[in-house]
Amino acid sequence: MWDENDLSGCLRAVKGLFSGDVLQYYRDNKVFFDDANAHFGLELIAMEKCPFKTFDKFGVSVQTLDNLQKIHSDSLNGKYLQRLRDKIPDCDLPQMFIFGFCSTLYQRAKTVSFEQVTDLESYSQIAEWIYDITSELSLVAEIPLNEVWKKSDRMSLECMARLMYLSFCSNQTAYRAYISQNMDEILTYYKHMTKSHSVYVDETSDAIHVEYILSLSEIGNANEESVSRIKQLCRMLPIFKKYCTDALKPEIEMLKNYFVPDDAHKEMPIENVVIMFHQHLTSLWNKTILSNYEFEMVTDWIEYWFNLRSHICTMANDYCECLTKAESPKLKESAIRKSICIYSEYQKLINNERKYPGEENPFEEDVPCVRKFQGIKRKYFWSITNFTGQFPGLLKRDPKNAKLAMFNILAAQRALSDVQQFFDEIVFDTPLKTKHLQLCELEKVNVSRLMMGCYYYYDNPMNKGFNKYTIDGWYKARCTKERQKIQEGLSDLTEFYSVIFPENNYYAGILNYYPIIIGGFDKSSEDAWNALLISGMQILNSKFDYLEVLFKTNQGEIENVAYRIPKQFFAYVKNALESPSAEVQENRTSIYPVEVTPQMLGCFSQKYIVEKAEDNLAKSIISEIGEYLWDYSMCRKLLAGPEDSDYGIEQLDFYRMAINEKMALLDLDESKCIEPVCLKVFSGSDFSSEEYNSLLNTLIFNNV
Repeated sequence: MWDENDLSGCLRAVKGLFSGDVLQYYRDNKVFFDDANAHFGLELIAMEKCPFKTFDKFGVSVQTLDNLQKIHSDSLNGKYLQRLRDKIPDCDLPQMFIFGFCSTLYQRAKTVSFEQVTDLESYSQIAEWIYDITSELSLVAEIPLNEVWKKSDRMSLECMARLMYLSFCSNQTAYRAYISQNMDEILTYYKHMTKSHSVYVDETSDAIHVEYILSLSEIGNANEESVSRIKQLCRMLPIFKKYCTDALKPEIEMLKNYFVPDDAHKEMPIENVVIMFHQHLTSLWNKTILSNYEFEMVTDWIEYWFNLRSHICTMANDYCECLTKAESPKLKESAIRKSICIYSEYQKLINNERKYPGEENPFEEDVPCVRKFQGIKRKYFWSITNFTGQFPGLLKRDPKNAKLAMFNILAAQRALSDVQQFFDEIVFDTPLKTKHLQLCELEKVNVSRLMMGCYYYYDNPMNKGFNKYTIDGWYKARCTKERQKIQEGLSDLTEFYSVIFPENNYYAGILNYYPIIIGGFDKSSEDAWNALLISGMQILNSKFDYLEVLFKTNQGEIENVAYRIPKQFFAYVKNALESPSAEVQENRTSIYPVEVTPQMLGCFSQKYIVEKAEDNLAKSIISEIGEYLWDYSMCRKLLAGPEDSDYGIEQLDFYRMAINEKMALLDLDESKCIEPVCLKVFSGSDFSSEEYNSLLNTLIFNNV
């Protein structure tokens, strides 16, 4: 099995044997885990009994259940789970097969010098497994770090960080002696491997900082980029109290007033970082236990969720009856008691949830449909679960619970189409298709009726005329009235422009959008925008979250880019108009462009054609080139030191090649506006945020 050129077989054996030991531990304590599952605490208890949740060298231990109980001290279920946890025998690692196997593997590995090993990735993982199972055995303890660093060009950053961490854990004296003499080289290596531009130590606060360039298109990945950098840096150098990251990003003028969280900025104490180091162990532990709580067949899994969906439909009818009774003082208490019983029945049903077949298989890749379903489950089924717990508060007209109930039933109603589309794809061309379609029709009626009924009950505290069969008309009239308010305010614009108002509004999640179409509007005119904003002030007194402005061309088509205006921006403008000499609160929202969608167009009675996206393909390419030019310019400025010479050239070559590849996609006329800019930047000119914004404004308001 041992082959220093390919140790993957040994690694698989370690993982498989460990999973087998965990499975035996589960079987020995199955009655306890089943009890935890019956009390909604299976995953919590599994993690609580994992022997790898403690990091003695850092004084850190994951105590999720105890921490939750501190927050929810009155939770009887939490107290029960604590007592249950304490009843379950601890896992005795030295008595497991994995312990003996790791000891034998250690003895075999010791007969081979580190210099002979070529499969460094598997070797480092095996060394980590052996040390985690029994810290008395460390393959890295006697390997001089200078020997490890001789092979740095043949390792991934993760592999090097793993070996550095094991050296720290098993031989701190040698580790600290090495880093004290080679800290600059270590930081330079890390900087280059992570494509960062600065890594420095702040001795006054015992912290280490990483700064890197973050392209505009990568801002959505800022959290992942920063956390991954911190994790590997802490593994290499687990000697600081705090690990910090920041990203240098282009400053986009059109977004400067719109609040965008800085997910790249992190300040993580070492205690919060090290708990990620045992993820390979805790993941295998949890998956092995949780895999025992899966449905055997996919059809069983589908039937469970179909039954739950059907139960929600019945529950919606029952809740409507509760709303009817609650209008009468004599029947209100019985309605509240009934709603609590409905909640209990629903909890019993949802407690029987089992996972998708193979979902927790510790040795298989994630099932794609399961990943998709997790998001749907959060949006719909969790919202329904929260609503059932808050509904009695709505009946009592308790302000806090009533608002939460309204929020969750609205979120569930908006997410229903996602649920139906998901199962439509799952049961396509199967015998379950008919049942699914019937269920979809029932859901649309019952869940919508419940949502409308809750709104009626919430908006009309003194009205005793609640009737679930007539509530639909009341709700439609309510929505029409809301739209008419906005239309009246915007009607002033019809004197100057062709304005088309919607017959309906639309929702994305719980957010409410009101779209309009304007013809003959000059987007470059400040006066035109001011008139639009003043006319749209009525949105502040409505239920809408955004006004969306679509633009009609002279040919009658709709431009494929609309502008979205948040309600908060209207509030900011109103405040500025009413208090021109007073200090205006900082605006954190702004107008921003969005792609025109079928949802927007579906709100209008007439059908419209959107201008072809290909018409703007050149703009998209030029925008990407602008992004690369900014990256190129920043790299040249920040990687000018002698230690970054080769690294800087490599990065500049990468961006130059990317720019040339994009330029090749443009025809001669399209490239005229950007080619001279590229040549200037390549020749040494800066391409700052100012130049980038100038390019973006040209693309938005002019033809290429």
